[in-house]
Amino acid sequence: MKKTENAEQLSSASVPKNKKGTGFLRILTILILVGLAGTSIYYFRQYKKIKENPNSIAQEETKAITEKLSKIMDLPQGEDPTLATVSDRDKLKEQEFFKNAENGDKILIYAGAKQAILYRPVANKIIQVAPLIMDQNTQGTTSQESRSEAVNTQEPLRVMIQNGTKIAGLANDMEKKLTSIDGINVVSKGNSQKNDYTKTLVIDLTQNNSEVAKKISQAIGGEVGSLPDGEGKPDNTDILIIAGKKD
Repeated sequence: MKKTENAEQLSSASVPKNKKGTGFLRILTILILVGLAGTSIYYFRQYKKIKENPNSIAQEETKAITEKLSKIMDLPQGEDPTLATVSDRDKLKEQEFFKNAENGDKILIYAGAKQAILYRPVANKIIQVAPLIMDQNTQGTTSQESRSEAVNTQEPLRVMIQNGTKIAGLANDMEKKLTSIDGINVVSKGNSQKNDYTKTLVIDLTQNNSEVAKKISQAIGGEVGSLPDGEGKPDNTDILIIAGKKD
């Protein structure tokens, strides 16, 4: 019995090298198998997750994109956007919204807010923002190609004209000068808070329609400016015109 106990108490230095190597390989093999088992469990769980919810990957990508974009832009609240990817910019280059697009850019479509955003994740840069309207054919479509095409259907910009003088009928006269500009709709007319404006102002309230604001200012002989102090920002309006009296 003592011989057995003494044998068990021998130090590892007395064990032949080949036996030590064999033991090490066994331990290493066990560790590798344990690691592979952990990896297999992870991917099995991911597979199960995707199988139970096929849209989980798309949802996670949308969440990641919106979180990144929200740090440089105020996004519409109360809805999740539809996400699409530009895969062939050459097919879209004739369209104004995609004129600066590159393959890999993301399109976020907010149907409720009627807004489309072209975003470049690799540069963390907003390329284009535009209003949109989706017809019945595009609202039920889930393919990325159809989602991208839906961005092209834009509704007219909403324009309000306010009379900034004491001259009666000035807002009506201003509206007649806007008939030559496509893509706008005069939704209301009224009077501004002050009536002593000496120049006509064109105000891009959304700050997304600078080109149209410039065209309007040229057509009516005004200038693009910011909302004056004391004037309220009207609801449901993209561009505000305050008609002033010319010297």
